[in-house]
Amino acid sequence: MCIAMGWVKLVTENGAYGNIGLLPGEPVSINLNDGVQPYCLNVARIIPMPLIEKVNSELQRMEKDDIIRNIETATDWCSPMVPVIKRNGHVRI
Repeated sequence: MCIAMGWVKLVTENGAYGNIGLLPGEPVSINLNDGVQPYCLNVARIIPMPLIEKVNSELQRMEKDDIIRNIETATDWCSPMVPVIKRNGHVRI
């Protein structure tokens, strides 16, 4: 799958990274400007009861695939998680 005339390419040949699409090239680092304030929510979003099992399963899969990391301590930077049901019944986070 190519988007924007080849600028983004989904890499799945030879299981490049499981079933995760990666872009070729060097890893990217994010540099923050001086004086930037952290963004953090004070209240977690509520997950509907019918989605809890699917969300937990997807989070475990993403952690196993090294997409996300579980943290047990407070952090200054966080964003809300938005689970969405895909057409095939799986959850996208």
